[in-house]
Amino acid sequence: MADHDRLIPPGGEGTIKLQLNLAGYDGRVRKSATVYSNDSNQAQLSLTMQGQVQTAIMVSPRPAVFFQGAREQLPPQTLDITAGRDPFQVLKVTNQLADQIDYQLNTLEPGRHYQLVVTNKAASGDYQGVLICTTDHPQKPQLTIRVTGRIEGRVSVRPKQLLIGKLNQAQGVKIATVVVMNNGQEAIKITKLDFDSNLLQVEPEQFESHRGYTLRLTPKLESLANGEQRKTELKIETDIDPGHAYPVQVFVVNR
Repeated sequence: MADHDRLIPPGGEGTIKLQLNLAGYDGRVRKSATVYSNDSNQAQLSLTMQGQVQTAIMVSPRPAVFFQGAREQLPPQTLDITAGRDPFQVLKVTNQLADQIDYQLNTLEPGRHYQLVVTNKAASGDYQGVLICTTDHPQKPQLTIRVTGRIEGRVSVRPKQLLIGKLNQAQGVKIATVVVMNNGQEAIKITKLDFDSNLLQVEPEQFESHRGYTLRLTPKLESLANGEQRKTELKIETDIDPGHAYPVQVFVVNR
């Protein structure tokens, strides 16, 4: 935000006041402003403001946690919470994802340094929420830690959404592959593939280790009019989770 004297007499002086909103900034900051005038010798003048911003409470590496993969392969994630100039206390932690995650707050240096250890406990599924750390710091009474999970069960299927077909006139027909993988050590067998055979051709190929498959998806564009797009679904069942279908959304395009 800027405020300035609009008229400066010959040989006189004027004042320009610049105010920088530092909310959300951390570390070194450099901002500039351009002054325009009717001075024939220097119609433009650049002003620079720079400095070091130290937040009241710092969270590193960042105030967010992301879990992706099989539960057995996901280690806990640790966040360091440290004081800026003034000491503070963490009064409590509110867990909005109590069914999906656990946490442990460790005090490394009272008033200066804490560690928040977050552990996934969900067996499978997606989740998103926050941990809220309540503090006694007047400038930072709450710290919000965003937590996201993309947890795979005993079987992982990737990707869960894809686009195939003729995307434009200049390119050929795009095909895609889906990987079905057992996150354990035993062999896996696909027991059922359910899909629209008018739109898709699906060719499974098993890994040499027998722990997974690659599914090659080829579109059948003769079923689509020129310029048409359809959404369909491929459902995959295995002998690891009998009766459970893993869906893959498929967009078939003919442009």
